[in-house]
Amino acid sequence: MKILLVDDDNDKARDVSRVLLEAGVHDQRDIEHVTNAYDAAQALRRSKFDLLILDLVIPNTKTDDPKADGGKLLLRDINGRPGFIHPTYIIGLTSFDDARENSTIDFNRGLWTIIKFDRSSSDWIDMIRSRIRYIQSSEAATTAGANYGVDLAVVCALREPELRAVLGHDYDWQKTEKPLDPTIYWKGTWQDRKGNLRTIVAASAGNMGLVAASSLTAKMAMHFRPRVIGMCGICAGREGDTELGDVIVANPSWDYGSGKFSNGDGGSDFAPHPTQIPLSPTLRRVAEMVADDGSFLDSLRRSYSGSPPKTALKLRIGPMASGAAVRADDSFFEELAKANRKVLAVEMEAYGVFATANEMPSPRADVLVVKGVSDFANSNKEDSFQDYAAYVSSACLLEMIERHFSE
Repeated sequence: MKILLVDDDNDKARDVSRVLLEAGVHDQRDIEHVTNAYDAAQALRRSKFDLLILDLVIPNTKTDDPKADGGKLLLRDINGRPGFIHPTYIIGLTSFDDARENSTIDFNRGLWTIIKFDRSSSDWIDMIRSRIRYIQSSEAATTAGANYGVDLAVVCALREPELRAVLGHDYDWQKTEKPLDPTIYWKGTWQDRKGNLRTIVAASAGNMGLVAASSLTAKMAMHFRPRVIGMCGICAGREGDTELGDVIVANPSWDYGSGKFSNGDGGSDFAPHPTQIPLSPTLRRVAEMVADDGSFLDSLRRSYSGSPPKTALKLRIGPMASGAAVRADDSFFEELAKANRKVLAVEMEAYGVFATANEMPSPRADVLVVKGVSDFANSNKEDSFQDYAAYVSSACLLEMIERHFSE
């Protein structure tokens, strides 16, 4: 594996190199470090790199001062000018929030990721390690000739209402079983918009929660080797930022119970320290397409046979927290916001699906979790919109998958 690290901060570059070596890069000589855009361009014209880690605030040459848009301009040169040997993967890395915001569009255009570098947090370390594992597993799968099985595996928390909503879509479902496995699986097919025959499998866990969802995800990944693992169902939304019936696409997902308890003046205090797993850029793009398709969402709302919420159906992409239990507590979301201030939803399974899929052997699946808001996790919690939330979340998940495989 060959990596180009572009960063004018030598201390930061040493920290990143150490993480790369700990993550499985075999030799320091596999990491080429340059400090400016000119030297990076020369390297990218000379060699093929598996991964480019690009600081966003870099100088043009060794003698220049760093520029706030130096990394962004280099990325535009790589994409727009001839003579560059494109790296397989690109990661942006910055300590500066304004540089990140100014470069987001350019990185999204190439489906690349920007990571916040923060020595007080391990999130950037976890994300780099995850990318290195992904590259290594992709290389191993290519070498070994590993193949995917089905196109989509749908993990449902329960048979009612989640799995019932999925099986309500016409995929010519057939019941199937695996030896020594108590789970009942449903396999189906559909023809995508290009005329290709696609395959789907769906199942429900025996119980709600992270452990049950994780176990089912692992079994489906091993049995069926899906390209995408999807999950639909119900969640609690953040009142004021969501409406009942809204569909939430998890990005990122984390376990809100991950952290540390310590003794404080008024008793024990909890300091959250979660690993947040993002949605893949490719699936985020199709989620954004569906979110912008008002006619599809309006038609979906009107197609529900029961009584939908009074508000228009909206699809929102945002942070979703998972935990062992969901509380009916008016202050719950204020606590969750300590880990991610933009949190939109909370439920009991998504992180288990993301985390398990990330650790499975190759060929590894992407993950897409889509859930409908059935309550606000407050003292007025009630269940009247669960069927609607399951209905619209399953339809949105399948619409995203259809568009994903038809591009």
